[in-house]
Amino acid sequence: DPYDQYDDMFLLLVEALLEKVIEKEKAGQGGAAQSLFRHRSLARLLTGAPRLPMSALPVLVHLCENKGQHQIGLAALRDLVAARPVVRKWCLDALVYFAVSDKTWVREDAVRCVANQVYVALDGKGREI
Repeated sequence: DPYDQYDDMFLLLVEALLEKVIEKEKAGQGGAAQSLFRHRSLARLLTGAPRLPMSALPVLVHLCENKGQHQIGLAALRDLVAARPVVRKWCLDALVYFAVSDKTWVREDAVRCVANQVYVALDGKGREI
């Protein structure tokens, strides 16, 4: 595949961005994950890339499964639903999966994300879900 090298480099970039945030968090520079969530750095990288490798999407699931990082993953999934029709169904499925999770901390945020942001945005623009 001619895109293999791009996909590998893109995934390295995503992982490096996340690694830096997690290192800051562990070093006690509180709020690093929350700061990235607010600034949407990861979501901007994913939505702004000329090509989004499918290999980057499981990284978002991993984020959603970790307390303290789940908001980063949920925000990225939400933004991808709006910006990337090719991965919309995959991202919606992931959001719904976390909306019924047995982990309260991710379930509550995922439900709010789907109900208050994703559903309203898609319905309001007349897009098919």
